[in-house]
Amino acid sequence: MIVSPHYIRIFWRRDVAPYLAKEKRLFTLLWFATLATLLTVLCTPFETKYIAGYLVPVLFIGFTIGVGKISYPLLNFSWALTALFLLSYNRNFLQGVGSEYSLAFILSVLISFSICLLYMARINQRSEWLNRQWHSQALTDPLTQLPNLRALEQFLLQDAGQSVCYLRMENLEFLSRHYGMQMRVHCEREVFRMLQPLLLEKEKIFHLPGSELLLVLTGPETEARLQYMLNVLNNRKIYWNNTGLDMEYGASWGTFDGRQETLQPLLGQLSWLAEQSCSHRRVLALTQSIEAASGQTTERVLRLQKIRQALERGALVLYAQPIRDAQGKGYDEILTRLRCDDGIMMPNQFIPLIAQFNLSVRFDMQVMEALLQWLSAHPSAEQGARFSVNLMPLTLLQKETASRIMQLF
Repeated sequence: MIVSPHYIRIFWRRDVAPYLAKEKRLFTLLWFATLATLLTVLCTPFETKYIAGYLVPVLFIGFTIGVGKISYPLLNFSWALTALFLLSYNRNFLQGVGSEYSLAFILSVLISFSICLLYMARINQRSEWLNRQWHSQALTDPLTQLPNLRALEQFLLQDAGQSVCYLRMENLEFLSRHYGMQMRVHCEREVFRMLQPLLLEKEKIFHLPGSELLLVLTGPETEARLQYMLNVLNNRKIYWNNTGLDMEYGASWGTFDGRQETLQPLLGQLSWLAEQSCSHRRVLALTQSIEAASGQTTERVLRLQKIRQALERGALVLYAQPIRDAQGKGYDEILTRLRCDDGIMMPNQFIPLIAQFNLSVRFDMQVMEALLQWLSAHPSAEQGARFSVNLMPLTLLQKETASRIMQLF
């Protein structure tokens, strides 16, 4: 510190000032006041037989308590000054020491405690470093190495009024089924790399489960900037194993009011708007259609619950639509409806949700089972095809679909 005054400023900012903050100030001041009191008593010129015997262990205990509560450099500096004062003004500290053997024993105690103190401080410092590493990993997605939803929640607590932007890669789910999960991770990293130079200070990109990224923007003209980012992504291709991928993007944005309880509903509404943005080919703002987004997301959740309940009850209603040629020969095409508490649900209401939430196989198998039960109860002597059933694409992609259908006969 004497050689470099610059180090004094660094030492103060890094190792002293943080421990004078509001939440740590009381302990720090009490600890140093206690240390100063003990040193004053131990270094005063009057002689008392009981001072060294009772106060020196208290001094050691005080430094042990300081491990973990005070920074490693500040604790070492404090112990160095304490040892210097004890050895320089030692009338009370060395009370009753009459031989060189007693003096050597006391000095060995000081040396041993110094080593133990340094060792405990280093262990605590390493433990804090590991905790910071674990905390950092908890805020990072393990595959993409991008900040995750937990990091988003902490980031948004820093300020209110930020613009939360939802970026959706529409066909990433479909492409990842063909090219694999590594292609999915590669695409998300490439999108992050292309958008990072377009961000301002205190703006960040976060990874969300699924095919979405979330941007937190603080600058003006959020919608124009987001539209420009979409144009940049649409004009640049992402390559995987020398194959250009045709990505489709959609985006939506809204303003976060700073209340933690509104974050999850906001993300749900932005997710629905981002899906609509993919079909509209433009950025959608939640501020202009918050009622529609809230109503649509709530309605979809309620409708999905009704669909699941109908499938669990087997509440399928089958209709036969005649398909005939000019001679009156043909077959009947099976059309399916779901019976709910409030009536009959039409295919345009339940088919998209069944496909989205991977209920296709379950739905198609129940249709086949219900049809075969009816055929078993109503045999016919006529030759040829009687009925046709349209299976959903995801059902046909399953290898075991054919064997499961054959087992129903």
